[in-house]
Amino acid sequence: MSRRAAWAAAAIVLTVLFAVTAMTMWPKDFSDYQDVARQAAQGTLSAVRSAAIVGEVQAQGGATGPYTAVVLADARGAVATSQQDISETPVPDQRAAAVRDELTPLLTRATQLLSDDDVALRSRVMLNELGDRLQGFVAANR
Repeated sequence: MSRRAAWAAAAIVLTVLFAVTAMTMWPKDFSDYQDVARQAAQGTLSAVRSAAIVGEVQAQGGATGPYTAVVLADARGAVATSQQDISETPVPDQRAAAVRDELTPLLTRATQLLSDDDVALRSRVMLNELGDRLQGFVAANR
């Protein structure tokens, strides 16, 4: 087999693999999209609850600065992942668009509240309220 034929064969194989991967990763219908949205909301819910708990513990003098910083950095990372998942996932229909439109402001609010450590630590009540809203979203999208 010549080099040109080998490269052509490799290109065809990679194209087929990409197509198969894309078909299995992207949501095909509303239910698939709803699963992606629910997972993003659950990840953000966990991050928001963790930040609220560490804020409460720190307010009572029970958490060190470095520990608090790590927990809050992890929470910011989880919210960023959720936002990326939602923004990169194609919306298959109008019902899925409504789910996205309901979730996106919650993710944005989480980003705002977790924007820096001082804001997050002072925002325990707002984080808990947001957590309740995220929990409602998760329950409504089961």
